[in-house]
Amino acid sequence: MPAVIDATEAGVASNSYATLPEADAYHEEYVGDADQSLWASLDVDVRNRALITATRQFEAYVRWYGNAQTNTQKLGFPRLGLVYPQTAQVVVGIPLELKWAVSEQARIIAAADRALDNATDTQGIRRIKADTVELEFQPLPTGATVRQSAIAPSAWQFVAGWGSLIQPGMSGTVPLARV
Repeated sequence: MPAVIDATEAGVASNSYATLPEADAYHEEYVGDADQSLWASLDVDVRNRALITATRQFEAYVRWYGNAQTNTQKLGFPRLGLVYPQTAQVVVGIPLELKWAVSEQARIIAAADRALDNATDTQGIRRIKADTVELEFQPLPTGATVRQSAIAPSAWQFVAGWGSLIQPGMSGTVPLARV
């Protein structure tokens, strides 16, 4: 069964922040030729599934600031109490930057190429020394493997001011709200 995008703002069944035409426009306008060609070459169903998966990843690995606009919306946006960091202008609806972030993450998911991630973030590099070439990594906990951010840095850059990133396998706290 083909995947169907529901990008209804504050919808009870929404499954993506970006529609396929919005993602296609992002790739046509903002990314390089190779990435644009890769996205355009993918089947519509594959692109839809990548957008849904990217949205799920943002929902699972980002603790958004502010509060959901309604009690019935399925996704974290739209939100109340958010402003653009550069201008202090109030964020209304689903911001274009979030649609770009989801579109970027979707392309990376579809390409299955996490090599686009920032190597210093994912590999835990602590120091690089040029004379006699020395490379030092952060020590990993016993039994741990190489760290990799759930959200690619190239996607995270668009929305970093609106939430905090939760790394896979990292524990944290969530404030409880009395209703």
